[in-house]
Amino acid sequence: MRKGVASFSGLAVIVISVLGGARPAPAQQPTGQVVRLGEGETLTIGGFINGTLWQNAEIAAAPGAAVTSQPVINRGIFDGDVRNSRLNFTFNAPAVLGKWAPRATIEADFFGAFNGVPPFGDEQPQFRVRHAFVDLSNGRTTLRIGQYWAPLFGETAAFIPVSVTHIAFPVGLGAVIGSGEASGLPQVETRLNASRKFTKVSWNGFVVYHIDWKRPGGTGVPGSNVTDWGVETGQYIAISSFTLHGSVYYGKGLGSQFGMINQFQPQIRGWGAWAQAGYDFTSHWSVWADYGIDQPDYARFNTETGGTLARQLTHTGSALLRFRAGRYAAGLEYFRNVTRWNTGITSADQYALSALYTL
Repeated sequence: MRKGVASFSGLAVIVISVLGGARPAPAQQPTGQVVRLGEGETLTIGGFINGTLWQNAEIAAAPGAAVTSQPVINRGIFDGDVRNSRLNFTFNAPAVLGKWAPRATIEADFFGAFNGVPPFGDEQPQFRVRHAFVDLSNGRTTLRIGQYWAPLFGETAAFIPVSVTHIAFPVGLGAVIGSGEASGLPQVETRLNASRKFTKVSWNGFVVYHIDWKRPGGTGVPGSNVTDWGVETGQYIAISSFTLHGSVYYGKGLGSQFGMINQFQPQIRGWGAWAQAGYDFTSHWSVWADYGIDQPDYARFNTETGGTLARQLTHTGSALLRFRAGRYAAGLEYFRNVTRWNTGITSADQYALSALYTL
């Protein structure tokens, strides 16, 4: 539920400052987990994960503009934002020139370039560098080269308003929004998990219910919200070297949840399921196979709306031969997809050889 936004950052090519007894900026003295790298060097990992739910916009659109005019009805927009999450990595080393010691900091958030439009493009915030600089400091004087707050900006915590949301640019009305945000209501889900472990058997499963509201016409257009919903259950069982898992769902208007072959008319009903089985021959070698189907009720949609669904059925299958040793894995995989359209049937095949290293 992101929005297309502008962003800003201060760029300081070279900043020389006398720190003295002044309160240090947060980016200069980060708090977080300290990792010792050897030879007196350390890496401090800090930052925060931020999630915010908000209603309407920070800046109201100007009246009368062709695209950004403030609607006179249906003004409510409900949205969420995680772009303010930040990661900070600060490297410290011992003195190299008398009392002068080097230090380097990189800090990033997710306010990068706007990634696209609903239903999925606006949900993928991009990484953005906030600060990236190298210091040489003797404790009182610091030579800083790189990108940091401009001196004009009140950089210390004492001159920045205290906020949990850290709300920055969630401009809503007049920006690109989806039918979900336009409804002014959130999505709601509830899930029940269960598990059981025996001597050689492990089982776990879940049941989940989803409900949301959409306004197909968007803001400023007369009409009512459409209620969409879905139910799903998933099961996993492992018996010695054999594994079987999968899930099945049924619902209405679940294109935004990757259902209905990603078709987004809120009136579509349908179901889908997948299952995968795997067997470990040894501690390194295993074989896997899966099958999945997504079946919108295109006949009911045609009757209720008078329209026609382009994608009416899809089923996929794949087979994988995997080798795994510690953090390393390699696999040879075959994948096949078949889709039935209102104009005919198409299929696609893919072969892949891949390698993976887990950090």
